Amino acid sequence: MKLSKLSIAILIACTFLGVQNVQAQCSNGINHWESCLKDNESWKFIVPAAAIPGWTAPGFNDAAWSTGNGGMGYGDGDDLTVVPTNTRSVYMRRAFNIVDTA
Repeated sequence: MKLSKLSIAILIACTFLGVQNVQAQCSNGINHWESCLKDNESWKFIVPAAAIPGWTAPGFNDAAWSTGNGGMGYGDGDDLTVVPTNTRSVYMRRAFNIVDTA
């Protein structure tokens, strides 16, 4: 099973950036997007045994979590960080700054 990079990216975008009115942005002439997060960069991550309340909060302490490059998964040979077989969830965090929101 390959963990979906797209699902992770969507979760991160919705959690940390908030969802804006995309249709309004497109009608204003914005016809592209730029990524402040890349899937192959270094991430803090954990394979949770149970839900971790508050893990998406900016001030959450992830110091005890593992560090690895994105492209996480198992079983297909193209993963930069291999997680245990049959992993169903991986929580991933990465700090970033957006200098120019235009």
